[in-house]
Amino acid sequence: LYIHGRWSSPDRILYVENKAVGTALRQRSVPPCKGGCRMNADVMEIRPMSGCGKSVRREAALVFIDGFYRELSFLSPDRDRLADAFAPMINPDAFWLAVRNGAVVGILACSDRTKQAIRLDRERMRKSFGLLKSSIAYRVMKGEFEKGKWYPEGTGYIECVATSSAARRQ
Repeated sequence: LYIHGRWSSPDRILYVENKAVGTALRQRSVPPCKGGCRMNADVMEIRPMSGCGKSVRREAALVFIDGFYRELSFLSPDRDRLADAFAPMINPDAFWLAVRNGAVVGILACSDRTKQAIRLDRERMRKSFGLLKSSIAYRVMKGEFEKGKWYPEGTGYIECVATSSAARRQ
């Protein structure tokens, strides 16, 4: 597998095109790009969530839920309920989205000590999941999502990465 990407400077979007090497590459007719590499017609855009508006928050939350469903399912087995609860807690300034064919298929949260990817809201969690479950979840998740406060100033880190279940193994 190789990845070929190029930055589009005006809007800071990374266009990523990938292709499996081997028989599949030889069987599919894909036009060559400049420089001799072969490009996949399936283009993925990596873009900052902050430039996408509020309409993608729920989509990003669904990808977050897909990626961490095993850990979050104790709050509720209903993915839509989880997404409705977590969507407003997502910090768009920390998230980057992988978009393919107009749908969010992956998320990446880059943080530093000044911003967290998920801003936990105790009241929203309580309304969505009840007093007992939300109290337990808040204590556990607070330690996980606020750990960046202890990094030295100027240190960046990747807080979370997730892909939608439909986009895995492609």
